[in-house]
Amino acid sequence: MCIFVINTCMYMGRLSQAWDTWFPKAAETNKDKELYYWTWLNEACRQFYGGNDNAVFSNATAFSLANCISEIFFPIDAIADRVAGLPFNIVNKNGDIVDAPENIKRLINSPNPFCASFQDMIYNAVFNELSDGNNYIYTNTPRSFKNATPDTISSVWLLTPDQVDIKIKNTRPSFFDITSITDIVEYYGYNSPFDSQKIDPNYVIHERSLSLSSRNVNSTGIKSPSPLKGAEKNINNLIAVYSARYKAYNNNGMGGILSRDNSAHNSEQEAVNPTTRDEILKDILDRHGLTGDKKFWTVSAIPLKFIKTLATISELQPFEETEADALQIAGILGVDKDLIPLKKGTTFTNKEQAEKNLYQNVIFGMAENKAHSFTKAFALDKIGLRFAPGMNNIQVMQPDRETSLKSDGLTLDNISKMQQAGLIDEADAKDIVQKIIDKYKNG
Repeated sequence: MCIFVINTCMYMGRLSQAWDTWFPKAAETNKDKELYYWTWLNEACRQFYGGNDNAVFSNATAFSLANCISEIFFPIDAIADRVAGLPFNIVNKNGDIVDAPENIKRLINSPNPFCASFQDMIYNAVFNELSDGNNYIYTNTPRSFKNATPDTISSVWLLTPDQVDIKIKNTRPSFFDITSITDIVEYYGYNSPFDSQKIDPNYVIHERSLSLSSRNVNSTGIKSPSPLKGAEKNINNLIAVYSARYKAYNNNGMGGILSRDNSAHNSEQEAVNPTTRDEILKDILDRHGLTGDKKFWTVSAIPLKFIKTLATISELQPFEETEADALQIAGILGVDKDLIPLKKGTTFTNKEQAEKNLYQNVIFGMAENKAHSFTKAFALDKIGLRFAPGMNNIQVMQPDRETSLKSDGLTLDNISKMQQAGLIDEADAKDIVQKIIDKYKNG
């Protein structure tokens, strides 16, 4: 009786959670007369029955999959680590490096109690955007202050992207009349490790991998799809391969039928008896196998035969499959194959060029985007300051810098000659010199 009551309470609790959490969203999205009603309803059922979140790739599982599958984690980590490794200086409108206000210095040293440094925050911001497609920077400011300033910010947080749910206002302007995100977003719902929060959109910087589309102005449409969506089939293949390899090893690397070699000593009833069959299989798998504290050998008092019905791991060639999938995922993110740890390896020259390409095509642009977002999050723009990533001291880029220095040196040497020839006037000469000075003055 006690067990029945406990189980009933558990199921009623899960039903209540589904009713409180998912069904209102289903009703809300149904007001727009869109098919998202069924999406929410299916999600409610999946939550109630305890569905497997990571069975296949989706926008909802992208972040968690990126954290647990190495072929996804490595290229994202390669980008995030390089962006976070750049110095983020605070500069004024003229591009001169300046000292940060005291409260900003405190926040850079420790943005919040659970974030060790500003570099860690940059790393996670890049990782969030490249995996989930969305990054949320929350500026925690006392509510007595309507707007955040560098002196009133208490802490800065990154919201775990797969724990964010966006509440859209029921009454909102048409898409092209939207002037601010607060016109359409009522609040950002966040499931923190301790409680649930409703965060004012005025205090959230929402970075998207892809721009907002006019097709879907609802809680799903406000979010960007994951950039990994283009490798969905590759990721699903990886999940299937890893699952199959685990299952093969966990089941002694075999799949087949075990039977008596001489059925004359066995009754037909015993041969097909499911209880006897299951007991034999359980006994074999518990005591013998390839994993854990199990034996490789067993002894049988009766002659047995094994009929293989499953291809072996070597026949399936999963490592060739996973390598091809890894290259596709890395390519979508802009990471060259020569930077991926492959069985064949790569030459130093190829790797160096791949590293240069990564910085030029991906890292520098991502760093500028993060500098722009964190400038707003730290309210530096309100006092005429901004974050600026330092890009001049990257070792792999030094040969290009040396070439640039020689070229600019020749330009400076020939300024007077160009003036004498009437090609430029004094104002042009000053402008050229100032641009070269600005280019190198911060290192």
